[in-house]
Amino acid sequence: MKRSPPLWCEACERFRKSAVTDALNLEQQQGIPIGRAIKLTAAKYNGRKLGDGRRLRLSRKTLERLYYAWEAAGRDPKVLELHYKPGLPSKRIDPLLLRAVVNYCVTHAVSVAGALRNLGVLRDSSASLHTFYRSLPGAKIREYLRAHSRCVKEQARVEAQNARKLARLKAPILGAV
Repeated sequence: MKRSPPLWCEACERFRKSAVTDALNLEQQQGIPIGRAIKLTAAKYNGRKLGDGRRLRLSRKTLERLYYAWEAAGRDPKVLELHYKPGLPSKRIDPLLLRAVVNYCVTHAVSVAGALRNLGVLRDSSASLHTFYRSLPGAKIREYLRAHSRCVKEQARVEAQNARKLARLKAPILGAV
């Protein structure tokens, strides 16, 4: 299944094409030398927002390389296209395995990495730790971890309270001996 490139790629291509034509327009209309026009245009376009938190990286050298490649190709717009190849789709983690890892984390009070290491999951599967983290339902995990943390704190509080009560009970008995 071929994946389509993300929207930021289209924005990047549009900005690259606009930058090259803007540099050419500066040269032709205002009589600015092409090197200076490229420098001005690169400064104008560098850092523009592409979407998805990405920004255009367009230095003077990059724009110069694009411009001269475009000129050498007879001003073919294909030269300005971005050569982006989307990665492979992420591996799916079996929901039962995921649930088992989460339960292990909660019951043994270990991290996800520790659970995967202790269970030997990473040795046996082709999935990585990063894939496991991406597969985890974040809100539910935080909810489980908060509940577990509250239980551990409550257990520690009750044990401390019982230890104090036991010490109070032992004090009069040991004092009489």
